[in-house]
Amino acid sequence: MAKISTITLTYNEEADIERCLRSLQWVDETIVIDCFSSDKTVIKAKPLCTRIIQQNMTDFSALRNFGIQEAKNTWVLMVDADEIVPPELAKEIREAINIDAFNGYYLRRINYMYGKELCYDQPDYHLRLFRKEEASYLYKVHEVAVVTGKVCRLKNNFLHYSMKNINEHVQKMNTYTTLAAAQRHGANISLFIKPFYRFAQHFFLKRACRDGMLGLILSLKAFFYEFLVLFKIWERKVLSRTWPEFYENVNIEQEIIQQANVHKEFIKTLLSDRPRKFLEVGSGAASISFSILKQNRINLITVDNRLEILKSIVNNAQKLGLHIAVVCADAFRLPFKKDSVNVTFSQGLLEHFDDSDICKILDEQLRISDSSVVFSVPNNHYRRKDFGNERLLSKIQWEFLLKNYKLLESRNYYYLSTKRNFLFKLPLMYMCKLKKR
Repeated sequence: MAKISTITLTYNEEADIERCLRSLQWVDETIVIDCFSSDKTVIKAKPLCTRIIQQNMTDFSALRNFGIQEAKNTWVLMVDADEIVPPELAKEIREAINIDAFNGYYLRRINYMYGKELCYDQPDYHLRLFRKEEASYLYKVHEVAVVTGKVCRLKNNFLHYSMKNINEHVQKMNTYTTLAAAQRHGANISLFIKPFYRFAQHFFLKRACRDGMLGLILSLKAFFYEFLVLFKIWERKVLSRTWPEFYENVNIEQEIIQQANVHKEFIKTLLSDRPRKFLEVGSGAASISFSILKQNRINLITVDNRLEILKSIVNNAQKLGLHIAVVCADAFRLPFKKDSVNVTFSQGLLEHFDDSDICKILDEQLRISDSSVVFSVPNNHYRRKDFGNERLLSKIQWEFLLKNYKLLESRNYYYLSTKRNFLFKLPLMYMCKLKKR
């Protein structure tokens, strides 16, 4: 007779775990994989299961696949802590696993929400019973079991007591949306349409409207779920992204061509005094430096306080057959002697700082330069306050900020036609050249 193991994932499931495990006392092995619960889940589960394994939460598929590998028996049954297997289904499972014709079975799940049985999307079939060697899980959230070979459906009900209250509902939605946002790559137009589609799908197509207020709550949850995923993608890509992540996918050859074209006036200003030694402050992708090096035989040092970016620059320089010196240092304390370079420059750096810090950075650059300091930043026409563009000032605002410095050149550049203005081209960058006193 075939033997069966059950896998149950838990995290703070003290309210449900005993009911779940008592419904599984007929199986040959009961494994609980606990993600270091802070409540009494482990204490309550210990007398009712074969063994407890504690694992850090990575994603649901990884934990379920781990559990499958830990199971000792031929058949595996996945049961969540808020689910139970009634005696009728247990008997049917025992009979099914002794049939050689199938490698997996869908269970007929009946959902309860806030303690009441739903009309919504009933019955809900899930592939939870399968041969150990023939199954694996995909996707980090809303994971799906994939089984090789034939599968079949069982007739008896599998009970799911989901969301006992709104607080639990919100907590689970927060967890699931975080995982879902991590595996999605973009916030395109489909993500804006999807919340409305999800509401209509749940409320009308899946008949949540028949559940009254519960159905409305469930449909609105689906609506806000999709919006939360969208907002968390935006947060990851705009607010929480690091600069190394910003530059990691840059194609340096294409970037050099693009930046040389976009910032040709900036580069022309940098080279106007025919300097022999440059210092770039705030390396970024170093595309301006590479553009200069490809056209001129000069000494160029680039400074940044992030080792990951400097390593990337060295690797890119080797690919391009260029030599560039890199120094890990802070823009406020440059490790160079007074007048040790001809020109210092930065592109897309100063807009990240307040007035006081901007002056400190410029003073430090002027200290080590024997000629001038040149910088460019996105200006007020840029408008897009995306990752890193904290301050988008106008030319007048920059000149007022720099009133105590000697300005050799101050102007906007990089003109671009945009959808905001059909008649004129807007200059998106501001450039300034300061004279050494």
